[in-house]
Amino acid sequence: MSKNIMIGGGIAVVLLLALVFAFSGGDSSSDGVAFGDVTVQGQPLVQFDSGPEDPALGQPGPVLSGVDESGDPVTIGGPGEPRIVLFLAHWCSHCQAEAPRVTDYLNNNDVNVQFQAVATGSEPTAPNYPPSDWLDLVGWPVETMYDDQADTAATAYGLSGFPYWVVLDADGVVQARFSGELDETQLASVIDFAGTLGG
Repeated sequence: MSKNIMIGGGIAVVLLLALVFAFSGGDSSSDGVAFGDVTVQGQPLVQFDSGPEDPALGQPGPVLSGVDESGDPVTIGGPGEPRIVLFLAHWCSHCQAEAPRVTDYLNNNDVNVQFQAVATGSEPTAPNYPPSDWLDLVGWPVETMYDDQADTAATAYGLSGFPYWVVLDADGVVQARFSGELDETQLASVIDFAGTLGG
């Protein structure tokens, strides 16, 4: 009889641990990153609209200061070298397709332009959370800033959809903005364009 009680008690403990594991979001030892502190210098860009003329073109991009997955500082914008900035959300199906494509392209081609990313729009209840774990899973090779819970970085750059791309010249001036998934040929064209912007 006491043996049955011990077995029943052991099953109850296992079930309790499983419930705790499930409601804690999985691996409690995960040190994944979803958010970081972000500061913005300069005027925010108007929200992107895919119309024929983008009023942000020729405007200086705001300078974003934040951190990467390890807590190391990341700066996006300002003078330096031409750069492509990609804003991604972990739950976005187009971003989930884009991240491996960009990873493969950057790992297999010589790219002479700075490539940065912002992980934004993070939602704890949505798929692939936290975003740092998702990006690690695809072998993401791009320096990535983690936006805050108010999506400050995304708002400063006028994000209106995912994935969202911004091309800055060597002076930090906006030369292109667009939203949507790129195939390899389109990605190569954007990289080539950014490379013509001087350094």
